[in-house]
Amino acid sequence: MEINYITDIDLLIKSRLDYFANDAHMPKENEEIVITSLRSYFEKHLHKDDFIALSVVENDEIVAVGFMVINEMPANGFAPTGRTGTLLNILTYAPYRGKGYGKALIAAIIEEARKRELAFLDLYATEQGEKLYKKFGFASLAYEAMRLKL
Repeated sequence: MEINYITDIDLLIKSRLDYFANDAHMPKENEEIVITSLRSYFEKHLHKDDFIALSVVENDEIVAVGFMVINEMPANGFAPTGRTGTLLNILTYAPYRGKGYGKALIAAIIEEARKRELAFLDLYATEQGEKLYKKFGFASLAYEAMRLKL
């Protein structure tokens, strides 16, 4: 098993679309604009210190992928460096689930977060991923997430 950085934009877009297909989060009519927006995002952020994408490879095949967006805000008591992370697109492809690839991926992302001195990592857990995240120490927050859709 190898853990690799993903630097190919087409592969990043495919990984994101695969995630959406797995979790059914994208209406078909949004696909074209999402692909265009993803290409623009990855071109802008891929070589900065605010985004990383990792893959787990077994026998020359990608079996799992995950993204981390690095956010920076004014320092505070919870984030003394002002740097935090958000995990996105955590996906182990169906034939490879239950074999430890997701665990290896999350461990690698956490290590990347520590190297970058992030104060904490956030994520939105799917039902199938929640158990794994809890094993790593992720916990529900005491406050409720809220959102204003614009």
